[in-house]
Amino acid sequence: MSFDAQIAGNIYSLPGDLVSFTASGAITKGQVVKIAGNMTVAAASAVTDNVIGVAVTNASNGGKVTVAMGCPIVWLTASGTINAGTVLRANTGGTVSSTASGTLAYAVGYALEGASDGGVLRVAIAPFVWPAS
Repeated sequence: MSFDAQIAGNIYSLPGDLVSFTASGAITKGQVVKIAGNMTVAAASAVTDNVIGVAVTNASNGGKVTVAMGCPIVWLTASGTINAGTVLRANTGGTVSSTASGTLAYAVGYALEGASDGGVLRVAIAPFVWPAS
């Protein structure tokens, strides 16, 4: 299921859906992947990586890779500039914004792409507590 209309609150994918991303570097089926850019993933390689799913296909650098997602993806409105891979928190008016390092916050999830203030972006909804670091 994919409702690709870029309107805040619209669903892009549901939990368990397979989602297509661009590969940054070679990715092998079964590898855990992290956000590496706008709708782009790379093989995860560190405990600190913001993992978003598991590759279910092989892909070469720049190719398309299918990722099994365990969380829904929803279009949300940005408050301030947001970069792909950023941990997001709730902000005024139901928008989302970046969570600064050293801040304890209840995270909404991860930005799957970047957006400028007021822009609409795809967010992997995965609530968790973002610890101060």
